Amino acid sequence: MDLRDDLSAAFADLTATLEGVFDEESAQAAKPKLQAFKQRIGAIEAREKDLSDAERQKLAGMRDEIQQEAIAAMQPEMMRILSDPALAIHLSAVLAELGQR
Repeated sequence: MDLRDDLSAAFADLTATLEGVFDEESAQAAKPKLQAFKQRIGAIEAREKDLSDAERQKLAGMRDEIQQEAIAAMQPEMMRILSDPALAIHLSAVLAELGQR
């Protein structure tokens, strides 16, 4: 699997995790998955360093496209979670960290 596929899969998994949060139990179960996403993206970024400048430039354009699509899918889910105090109490900190990436 190449870096683009890894990046797409990571964001798809993140979106699916957010879509599965509907109660306190699922929010608690999602927290480690959301934290693992940060590590997963960090590992992808570390692999990017092994690419040539041209490959990194090409991937940067793809990354922007992938991230914009992911943000469009995730934003409603994040807003839904953060607007529910029973869910937000479990996930607001990790979602804020993800928003800083």
